[in-house]
Amino acid sequence: MSDVNQLRQAIINALPEETSYSGRAPDLKNLYVPPAHVKALRLDCHLVIGARGVGKSVWTAALSDPALRKVLGSTVKELEDTEVRVGFAEKPNIDAYPDSDTFSRLLEEYNNDSVLIWKSVIARWVAECLSFDLPAGKWSDTITWVKENPEKMARLMQNASQHFVNNKKYGLIVFDALDRSSQNWQTMDIIVRGLLQTVLWLKPFDNLSSKVFLREDQFGRSVTDFPDASKLQATRTELTWEAHDLHGLLWQTFINAGNSHGH
Repeated sequence: MSDVNQLRQAIINALPEETSYSGRAPDLKNLYVPPAHVKALRLDCHLVIGARGVGKSVWTAALSDPALRKVLGSTVKELEDTEVRVGFAEKPNIDAYPDSDTFSRLLEEYNNDSVLIWKSVIARWVAECLSFDLPAGKWSDTITWVKENPEKMARLMQNASQHFVNNKKYGLIVFDALDRSSQNWQTMDIIVRGLLQTVLWLKPFDNLSSKVFLREDQFGRSVTDFPDASKLQATRTELTWEAHDLHGLLWQTFINAGNSHGH
């Protein structure tokens, strides 16, 4: 009986103290890549659908963490040469993307043109990569520049694409936690639809890519009712966990347990 009790205690001690990272990257020992999730990490997969708790935010955080991305590169080779920007996530970053209140005001100011807002998010990203002097005091400054300077915006994107090609690198911008973009479903639909249209707009630029993590209920709404949406859906994959995936996660957890319980 003492052996049984010791085994039970060892299992308890091996379990991670936290299972929700709130937008933070997990510890390396807790990073597990189910075979079914490998496709979701590839650069040619632009749309990832999953229910709550399947790992969307974990993969967003892991992709944006240089150390974890290096480890993921052993599974998805191209990630070794990829620089990642988060274009929206659970963790606020007002310089990289608007929060929900700012998004609401910007939609009112720019006639619900969420594509324009998302293009501005991408413009800030590539401008930083190129050290380009883009107006960025307020989000309205950036959006107005993008709106009023279509030719300069086109050149900025072409230069960014060439920058990554010349350096034999890839640029990836990741979008997650879109439920945080608005508390109103109708507004959220406008935001998500515009984002998916922007993903298609970015697609032709060599070595620049994007990835959107969406909940099933967000994707199940009318967010793909625009021309060429089928091109985006062709890259779609779903995050799922099969029994053998959970079994693998369990054994990795046991093996990486601290003190004498692991190994």
